[in-house]
This record gives sequence, structure tokens and C-alpha cells, in this order.
Amino acid sequence: QSIREIPVELVRNMILAYLVEGKKMKESFDYEIKGTLTGGTEVYSLNNVKLRVYRTQSEFNGIPDIGAEGLKIHAEVSGQMASIASADIETNNGVVHSLSNRFTWVEL
Repeated sequence: QSIREIPVELVRNMILAYLVEGKKMKESFDYEIKGTLTGGTEVYSLNNVKLRVYRTQSEFNGIPDIGAEGLKIHAEVSGQMASIASADIETNNGVVHSLSNRFTWVEL
């Protein structure tokens, strides 16, 4: 299937499912509660998909919660999860959080 065969409305809805209103920096979101699918901050995408966006903190040299900070997305209804590769990329008209290269583009 080529990209030209994908219905325009489907592509539009898929893109809007990953966009939220306002300027949201990584620090705008709460941390996950480790070992659960809870914590973080609940937001709704521009096409009204319920998302839980949460910060993670890795370990460093065996010490928990002092390593690199990450950002993840969980679409609660579909169960789809995605990792953010780079957060807080500021542009003239908003903030971009780029998705991991392991991300699979799906309808939420």
C-alpha cells in the first residue's frame, strides 16, 4: 500500500491523536508510579484521545532515580505506548517531542 492509498481523513485523525493543545514541556508532566500503569498526567489529544503522559527516571551506577529522565505516552483506551526520543524541542509555534525510532505509527 502506498501513502497515496491511505484515506486523507484517516491520516488527519492519526496525526491529531498525537497532538495536544498548549505548550507542554517535559516538566509539565508528572512522574510515573514505577511498576504500574498509573501516574503521569492525563491529557486529551486534539481529536479527543485520552493519553497518559509520564516522566521516567532511570538508574545510574545502580542508584535508582538519578539517571536520565525520559518521557512516555500511553493511550489508555487502545493500550498503545510510545517513548519520546527527544523532548522539549522549541519552535516558533510550539514544542516538539520526537517519537522513538522504534515507534510504530498506529491509529489510537
